[in-house]
Parts: sequence; C-alpha cells; structure tokens
Amino acid sequence: MDSIIQLDGVGKTFGGRRVLDGIDWEVRKGQNWAVLGLNGSGKTTLLRIATGRLWPTDGKVSILGRRIGSFDLRDMRERIGWVSSFLNAQIPPSQTALDTIAAGARQTAKLWTEPGEKEYERAEKLAVEVGIAHLLGNGFASLSQGERQLTLIARALMPDPPILVLDEPCIGLDMHARERFLESIGDLKGPTLFFVTHHIEEIVPAIGHAMVLDGGRVLAQGKNEETMTSDILSAAFRTPITVSLDGGRFIARLG
Repeated sequence: MDSIIQLDGVGKTFGGRRVLDGIDWEVRKGQNWAVLGLNGSGKTTLLRIATGRLWPTDGKVSILGRRIGSFDLRDMRERIGWVSSFLNAQIPPSQTALDTIAAGARQTAKLWTEPGEKEYERAEKLAVEVGIAHLLGNGFASLSQGERQLTLIARALMPDPPILVLDEPCIGLDMHARERFLESIGDLKGPTLFFVTHHIEEIVPAIGHAMVLDGGRVLAQGKNEETMTSDILSAAFRTPITVSLDGGRFIARLG
C-alpha cells in the first residue's frame, strides 16, 4: 500500500467561515511532509481532517488506503500519533516520564491502569531511542520543555503508529533544546511524519516534501526545493522573504 493519505476536493466550514477549500493532496509511503503557512491558514485543521479527527464539510478522505466513512474511525485514531504543546497541560504533573510514555499505548494522557511488562519494556525502549532514558523516574512537571516534547514523542510512538503528526512542536523551546529535538526527529524511523510549522528553519532534511497554505487554499505542494522558494513563501507570509539553503536546512531572511 503506497498511499498513506489522500484528499480529494476537501473543504471545511466553521460557522459560515470557509477554513479550507478545494484541497487535493496525496501522501505516499516513504514521504515526510512539512505543512507551512501563517497562523489561521488552516494547517492544524488540515491535519485533523487528514488523520480522521475532524470530518470535512465536503470532499473525500482516505487514510492508509481506506475511505473515511467505510470503517470505524476510532481504531484508526488510536493508531495515529499526535504531538502538540497543548498536551502538556493534560499530563498529571507528578506522573513519571515512564508512565506518561506507557499511557500512549491507549492514547490517554493519564495512566488509568497499570501497564503490562511488555508495555513498560516498549516504553523504556522508546525512551532510549529519543534520548530520555535517564529521566524515566522524573515527574512530568520537573522536565524541561524540550524533555517534555521528547517524552510526548515517545508516548505517541507507543502504538507503533503508521502516521505521526508534530503540530508546532518547537513552541517554547530555546535554541539548544530545539536543535536537540530536531535532531531526534531526523533519527526517527518508521512512521510517516507531518510537521506543522511556520518556521522553515525547523524543517530537517528527513522531511523532504512541503505543503504551503494560504487562506485555507494550497499555494504550493511538492518537494522542498520546488515549494520553499522566495517567491512562494513571500506570498504565503505576505512579506518579502529571501530563502537560502545552508547545510541541508532552509533559512528565511526578511527583506
């Protein structure tokens, strides 16, 4: 199965306001995508629809080759990892990093039931992979913002998801924590990544495709070198931007 997500003519209206309009998009196996645009351009709404968390007003959506409406979405939602800074407030402050990761097996923020031995073993393995094995006994509230984000990534990976959405995951991170976090993203193997951002310098080489949204419509989509150009980003962000490439990372400068 090569198709991970396919959207045909997708639109979304909230209270009479058109948030997304005429979105055609196919994500194929082996591709990782960034989704860029101004605040309010529809980035998060698009990903919520593409992962079955929100119904479109019109259009067709297929996930992993299955058309939405032809199967129970609850099972699919449990298989899709989602990391966002808003999850921080949902984690009990005293809950350990280990229990927070283990809770991801059931896609909950709080650990309601004691995990089995295999679940704890997987949580420990994932902690090693993202570089927080030394923090497993620490309470979530005692972790730095960067450590919390890595914990949430490990939590999202617990069900071995085919899709992982990172919704502006670098908010609140200082420069050092951000670079450590982005390095861990580049090392992830397995799930198809969707990285929502409006900072192109956060897009690591492992994310090779980008969609640029403007007012709920697709301004550009495709490989990074085709979409993250000075002209396209200047139009999307409504200000003159010069884009350059440095060490595999895109840099944007105003003016």
